[in-house]
Amino acid sequence: MCQENVNGTPQALDVEELARLLFPSVKEFNTGQLRDARHLQAHVRTGGDCFLTLDTSDFIGQGKQENLSRLRIWVFTPEQMVKHLQAGRGHLPEHELRADG
Repeated sequence: MCQENVNGTPQALDVEELARLLFPSVKEFNTGQLRDARHLQAHVRTGGDCFLTLDTSDFIGQGKQENLSRLRIWVFTPEQMVKHLQAGRGHLPEHELRADG
């Protein structure tokens, strides 16, 4: 698929591939959807640990958070990230993510 960062996160995910993950029912992506995919792609390419967002409909809901976590792309709302840190977790979850917090 693509090369990985040191932490195992894919480095070179295609914008179209990310857009398909974020918007699986869309046949032709609009400017905002492609912008979201590019934003996530930039996060992955620069080796970010966690992608924080308030945009739950585009990045977290409808199983998107779980699907992205399978690619080792960790997406959280700020509240989820605070809970994760308060729980003293020293690693990012493989399967514990839930869109409802």
